Amino acid sequence: MPRHTPPMLELAEVPNDLPAECQEVIRNLWDYLDGRLSPDTTARLRAHIAACGPCFAYQQFQSRFLELLTTLRARGGVPEHVRESVLARLDEER
Repeated sequence: MPRHTPPMLELAEVPNDLPAECQEVIRNLWDYLDGRLSPDTTARLRAHIAACGPCFAYQQFQSRFLELLTTLRARGGVPEHVRESVLARLDEER
């Protein structure tokens, strides 16, 4: 299973005013979704996500994002003009 990398998310960007449990979800969600965490960490994150509305919404959003990427890859990608537009926008951000 391929490892996912959060687009444009640096750990320094995780808001430090969030509860520690929410920060842990943000920092580890992609590994959680990939099944790359220890059983204890997975259980802890699963319990928090189930109890925390914002973290549940974040997990749902990221899961849906990965589903859509999988769908696009199965179709052979996106149209070239969309790809060029996204790459141009990313260059502007740098």
